[in-house]
Amino acid sequence: MRRSVVVLPLAATLAALAVSACGSGGGSSVSAATEASNTSAQLAFAKCMRFHRVSGFPDPGGARPSGPVTSILGIALPSTIDIRSPQFQSAMSSCQKLITGGQPRPALTAGKRHAALKFSQCMRTHGVADFPDPVFAANGMIGIGIGTGNNPNSPTFQQAERICGTP
Repeated sequence: MRRSVVVLPLAATLAALAVSACGSGGGSSVSAATEASNTSAQLAFAKCMRFHRVSGFPDPGGARPSGPVTSILGIALPSTIDIRSPQFQSAMSSCQKLITGGQPRPALTAGKRHAALKFSQCMRTHGVADFPDPVFAANGMIGIGIGTGNNPNSPTFQQAERICGTP
């Protein structure tokens, strides 16, 4: 069975964790501005990926494919996109600057590792029993899989995601 992997630049991971930690209650203008900025960056990233010949790369907010998925920056990818292909990797190298604001990725700190581990532990605690721990790459990326046999469209998975946030 295929194992899905989420690959996130650390800046986007932290922004997503920060937005999810704020909750949806208070409607603060800072949270709304951060979310709008993240959505704008995601859209620019998706367009860049298509420009660099990753055909079928979806825009953010699209329908989530059924079954195991791979997600890049919160964008669920169809199974037709091979994230290990040289074409995809080349496009990632060219486009990730749109998410990091052109800045180099910050170092992988103990706090960032802890936040990613806490997310995986939270998912397991809330019913997604085989949700794996994250993988920390030397290039500052964090990979988080959904595990084999987990359906991201199931009520249990979605409830755990609501509680734990989305990395």
